[in-house]
Amino acid sequence: MRGPDAGLLAVANGGITLPRQGAIAINLQNVPNDKDFAIVRHELTHALVHDTIGVDASLPAWFDEGLATLEERAGSSTSVARSSAVALSVLTAGKTTLGDLEQGTQWVQQNAALDGQAYSVAAEAVRLLEQRVSHEGLIQILQAVHGGSTFGASYASEAGESIGDFERSFPSRLAAEQSEARIVQAQRPDGVLWTLSGFIPESVVTVTIDGTGYHLDYEIRTDKYGMHQGSFGGTAPKGEYTIRASRAGTTATMTIRT
Repeated sequence: MRGPDAGLLAVANGGITLPRQGAIAINLQNVPNDKDFAIVRHELTHALVHDTIGVDASLPAWFDEGLATLEERAGSSTSVARSSAVALSVLTAGKTTLGDLEQGTQWVQQNAALDGQAYSVAAEAVRLLEQRVSHEGLIQILQAVHGGSTFGASYASEAGESIGDFERSFPSRLAAEQSEARIVQAQRPDGVLWTLSGFIPESVVTVTIDGTGYHLDYEIRTDKYGMHQGSFGGTAPKGEYTIRASRAGTTATMTIRT
């Protein structure tokens, strides 16, 4: 590996993709517990994308990193919920814009300035972009870039709006989507991991859990992203339960099975 590439790998979160060399390098010191190969999926996505568009073609850094991050976090509803909440918090606070995250040469610095949250912002942008044009449309954009079109022109052809319009409206589109409180769940060997989001940051929320012959209610405080995570089922009888989180007219409900 060349010196500059090794230097990039040393400060990377877990790995880098080198399209011109046709190689992926993973920093195992940074990801010793990557048992589900999330970093490998991230870097393989970069490799496949750049193989599709060609090594001389370019993409906005937020699109390139966002697409890879979506694949890295695929299958985890809790990761998606946190990514959405984190991105919305960063954008609402005016800490960055997609325009700030366009240059690949500035990605590491921009991400550091956002305490590592640029990946969540980018992932949410690509998720909404894919909703706009469909998965097939996203593939068409990459193929058009391979054919010599710019990313902006390719997006405009598929979406019927300019990429500038998408970038400017991204915060409001994400806010509209995330306006409702919700609870997501993930099964674990010892029960259910549940995550609530969409509440006021650092606010008190009442949680109620009901099942056959079972009732529990208590208060929690959401974090700075309006989220809270809990687990259930370790000691409760097997069965179906309803988790309800509420605060000042805002309510989210989820049925779980243990």
